[in-house]
Amino acid sequence: MKVNTRSLIVGGAMTAIAALSLTACGGSGTSTEPAASNSPAASSSAPASAGSLTVWVDANREPVLKQAAKEFAASSGVKVDLVIKDFSKIQEDFLRQVPTGKGPDITIGAHDWLGNLVNNGVVQPVELGDKAADFQDVAVTAMSYEGKAYGVPYATENLALLRNTELAGEAPESFEDMIEAGEESGAEFPFLVQVSETGDPFHLYPFQASFGAPVFGTDETGAYDASKLELGNDGGAEFAKWMAEQGKEGTLKTSVDSDIAKEKFISGDSPFLITGP
Repeated sequence: MKVNTRSLIVGGAMTAIAALSLTACGGSGTSTEPAASNSPAASSSAPASAGSLTVWVDANREPVLKQAAKEFAASSGVKVDLVIKDFSKIQEDFLRQVPTGKGPDITIGAHDWLGNLVNNGVVQPVELGDKAADFQDVAVTAMSYEGKAYGVPYATENLALLRNTELAGEAPESFEDMIEAGEESGAEFPFLVQVSETGDPFHLYPFQASFGAPVFGTDETGAYDASKLELGNDGGAEFAKWMAEQGKEGTLKTSVDSDIAKEKFISGDSPFLITGP
């Protein structure tokens, strides 16, 4: 089964952080010029002071970036100021503050912010160069918009099938095997995935993609092409038919939201749960 992959932005892997300013209008007034901070001399001589960079980060990622920033400052002379932000508010604040010159030089964020950020002119492309080969292709693609990379991927997140080994001794090889094992377990639910009354395209995307029906197709550069709505292809029609069948059979329930799915799996009312990241 294919999975829906989300990749997170970090505008610099700290080894080249000063060269990867993401703000189109320069961000904070204390940032250094990329060419100066990325030169061999800057990285080898570690000047006493070479300016500073402001990086927005959430509390979960601050500890690891704190250490990376310390090491980067020691080797380059560029001070890195980490500003802890509520992750859910970073995109909104970034869009509002960058045009005023008060935004950060670099921010973390989700790859699916890119369209909004690019169209609002608040980010610049990042040249990965030969470093692109160090990343998974899917991560680089996720961090690209219309064929250009706008961030350095540092993590990918996937949906996964969790299994209660006391209720199901072996991992299923197919969806049908999973349902059969779930029914044989005697649990209330043969498997769980959050759906809710409003639907959940993210958690159901592995099923959708398995029918050969991604939302959009791609162009010759590998970028998504909004004119190619592949969700409406024959595979998409089969996926919709399959969804209706699962609803009638009770394997997919609109009454199951994220909280119920988690609670029921933890309580042993189902041997399988699709969730993540």
